[in-house]
Amino acid sequence: MLPLRALDRLPPPLLPLPETAEELLDHETPAFEALLAWKRARAKELGYNDPCIICHNRTLCELVRRLPKTPTGLLRVWGVGPKRVETHGALMLAALAPFRDALAAKR
Repeated sequence: MLPLRALDRLPPPLLPLPETAEELLDHETPAFEALLAWKRARAKELGYNDPCIICHNRTLCELVRRLPKTPTGLLRVWGVGPKRVETHGALMLAALAPFRDALAAKR
């Protein structure tokens, strides 16, 4: 297994997609935490007690690794289908936007 620093330099397709927050690289964690806060706020805004109705944490983990830029790109992320893109897609992309350049630079 490669050390984590070496993994940071691999292009995205060579990195396995994370399923849990523990599988994220150190530089991905702040983006995940911001997306998690967004998800909780969105759930509260819509009156849901369970934020997982918005999306699963695995979805957020993949978002910070895949860095989709478009609704079509979101469809490649685990747990995201047309309905979720329609309902939350623009907001997901907006929540990810402040981190996209820094994450992409670390690839």
